[in-house]
Amino acid sequence: MTVVERLASLVVSTGPGRRVRVAIDGAGCSGKSTLADRLAVTVGPQRPVVRASIDDFMHPRSVRYRQGSESAWGCYEDTFDLDALRAKLLDPLGPVGSGRYRTRVFDRFADRPVSSAEQVAASDAVLLLDGVHLQRRQLSDCWDLVVHLRVPDAELLRRARLRDVELFGDAESVEHRYRTRYLAAERLYEQQVGPVERADVVLDNTDPVAPMVLKWPG
Repeated sequence: MTVVERLASLVVSTGPGRRVRVAIDGAGCSGKSTLADRLAVTVGPQRPVVRASIDDFMHPRSVRYRQGSESAWGCYEDTFDLDALRAKLLDPLGPVGSGRYRTRVFDRFADRPVSSAEQVAASDAVLLLDGVHLQRRQLSDCWDLVVHLRVPDAELLRRARLRDVELFGDAESVEHRYRTRYLAAERLYEQQVGPVERADVVLDNTDPVAPMVLKWPG
């Protein structure tokens, strides 16, 4: 059985008969969305899946960069609209939630709010939400299961230089932004929260085709 199959089995067995919320947590370029997509395919035939990303709950650029475009604290504190994330997605899928949810409130590329259709989750649905800093204090009571991905900084930078060059102009600018803002914010997250210690599952995702288990429940 592969690690993804083991993880899918764990997800399926979590909170049988009720809605559960699963965090796929990790730094930028750690492979969160890829893992969550793979999980959705494997879990889907066994339980209904709600697939979402924290990237669709961002603040406008004017808020995200009010501490400066290279500020690590700005990245950590100002990037996401955590109130909207809870109100529109996490709380409705919680133990006493209505089950009526939205998966998207903001288009970060157009830098404007969007109005996604309200949906109703099945009574045993599984939310798979990928994102950075998901174990922070404002969200810590939202999760039934937390998966945290670890990838060395050198590999994160290699992936970022390939993925984000169009966004930032060239590889050097990508690396500079990651070192000063995103990776520095990840260090703040580690200091503030201790995500490895708090997570239920920790995977080394240096090789996303074959992640390695570093921590497992029990």
